[in-house]
Amino acid sequence: MLKIQQISIILLLAMFVGSIAAYDQPAVPGQFRLIAVQKGAPQPGTIRYKNGLLLSGMCSKETTLYPDLQDAKLELRMVDQQARQVFASNRQAELPVVDKTQWPVLTFKIPQKSTGHDALPPGIVQLGPFDQEGVAEGTVTLQNGNDEKIRVGIISINEMFAEVRSLTHRWNYSISFDAIPVDKLVSILAHEPDYKTNAYRRLEMIRMLVKGKRPLEAGTVLQAMQNDFPEFSAQTIEFQKSIREELARQFTSIFEQRSAVGQHQLAAIGARIHPKNDLTPETLVRVDQLMKRYEDINSRIESHRLALPKLAASVEDAELRTQAQQAVRTVIAQLDADTIDRFAAYELTANAADVPDANKLAMALSGWLMGAEFTTQTLTEATSLFEARLLMIDFLATDETESEVRRSLVDRLIQLEGMNVNRAAAMVRKLLSPLPIQVTLEKEGGIGRFEIPATENSA
Repeated sequence: MLKIQQISIILLLAMFVGSIAAYDQPAVPGQFRLIAVQKGAPQPGTIRYKNGLLLSGMCSKETTLYPDLQDAKLELRMVDQQARQVFASNRQAELPVVDKTQWPVLTFKIPQKSTGHDALPPGIVQLGPFDQEGVAEGTVTLQNGNDEKIRVGIISINEMFAEVRSLTHRWNYSISFDAIPVDKLVSILAHEPDYKTNAYRRLEMIRMLVKGKRPLEAGTVLQAMQNDFPEFSAQTIEFQKSIREELARQFTSIFEQRSAVGQHQLAAIGARIHPKNDLTPETLVRVDQLMKRYEDINSRIESHRLALPKLAASVEDAELRTQAQQAVRTVIAQLDADTIDRFAAYELTANAADVPDANKLAMALSGWLMGAEFTTQTLTEATSLFEARLLMIDFLATDETESEVRRSLVDRLIQLEGMNVNRAAAMVRKLLSPLPIQVTLEKEGGIGRFEIPATENSA
């Protein structure tokens, strides 16, 4: 399974208009490569993209592709991370912020022994995973269909990339630091010549791992250092703190991501049990904000569960009261952290003495149906929209062969009080899937997968 960091470059190609990645690999006959001409010398720093993504490396303000083709110049921003180059149009990325700390200064050499120096033949290279020595084996599928064996080895590592050299052919390239397997990184670094004898070099390695966001591996190296160099125990205290802080930052980011994708229970529990000792103020604030957010959400949900039935019971008209009570039961059954913000308009008037209860209830129900920006204060309209919601669900559950049923549902829909195109569009956006989504589990408690079939009009 690909890591998120490894997938990020693929996502960039899809998101950025005009984005092109050129990898640092030798040209192979028949392979198309783009050559970038840099107008200014690259500088270490960070570029912020309009979607919020931050990429660090050697940044160029301007890059021109196709230098030999006149009147076809395309100015781009470029981030060179050695293992990959990311291009984006100037309109999709801000100017680079120069920061010399964004380029590696600590690099660790890994000795490897070459057994051949032949030129790499044209073909498709297929390599297996790196082993404990930092060596991977594979084959090159030649143009005649035969396979030629190849071995490559990691020859240097820093917090951004690792350099790889073929041990059987003339071929060098780089891979992302994140691509080095978790269970192999420490053992590969242990082959650094000064690893066993130089305590200060070991501390530099821990610093590099923390900066490269590999705190678990940093902890493993630190534990080994405490055993190998007990006289340096005082110097390791600060490194223990930095490892804990990086772990806390990563866990906090995970909880925030879980919250953003709707896994609220997991995010709330994680924030509540998150250790608070020896953390940076930034991390403490982020954890505290997450905890307070869910405390506020739970308080709002409980308040609405108590208030809405009382508002529905206070409606004087018996038929309208019955409709309102049915709508309230539907709302309360689906009241959660994902829907609570739809009540924003209602919450502004919930305690206002000059607003009638019927108007408050209408705002709560219509807000839940369409979102806070589409609320209405007319209760008859709000209850009518709940009938419209049921008709929409029935419509979405039909297929193209049921044209008569669809036509009948649409006719009934447009005759309802308060119904219009804008409200229909707002309601559709808030509907649950009309058809059940089948989730298959590889094993109990494992990762679940589902697939939504594409149609002619949707991806």
